[in-house]
Amino acid sequence: MKTRNLLFFSICLTVLFPAVGFALRGMYPAVGLNLIMGLLWLGLTLKEIPWSTPAFFLLMCMENALLPLFGISPFLALLSVVSGLASWDLHAFMNRITVLKEPVVLHRFEQHHLSRLGLTLAGGTVLGVLGLSIHFHLGFFLAFILGMALLVIFWALITRIAPAPQHAPGASPFPEESREEE
Repeated sequence: MKTRNLLFFSICLTVLFPAVGFALRGMYPAVGLNLIMGLLWLGLTLKEIPWSTPAFFLLMCMENALLPLFGISPFLALLSVVSGLASWDLHAFMNRITVLKEPVVLHRFEQHHLSRLGLTLAGGTVLGVLGLSIHFHLGFFLAFILGMALLVIFWALITRIAPAPQHAPGASPFPEESREEE
């Protein structure tokens, strides 16, 4: 399943970005701690422990918030957080799709979800990089209007590029839920 492989890949990236930052600063015990934490996270995810990904994502967010205090680039922290968000979303999505038995339906929903997730992560990364790169003062009202305009444009892009898969009106996209309602 593509989602499972992407989950493991995103977990590895979430752990490796801060580890690279620590290695560049010569903080090798922190590199080792990050790698141990990543192996533990992967092991618990393989055993399908439901709280593993949210808990480790929270730990990684706290670590990434501290990275600039150690002189590590905030861009590495941003990439780690984006990868962590991907792993959190993919973990939750894997738990949701376990009820799907039909491979065609599973593949269609997986493709739809992954396309929307990719667009969301790309947009979030671009906005994060812009936030870290551009330094000028905006008043609250102007920043609020600009943010709302960007959200509307981004939402319009997502709904046009990755439209929702079609199913019968009033029916659940999951076959098991449709049968229970009848």
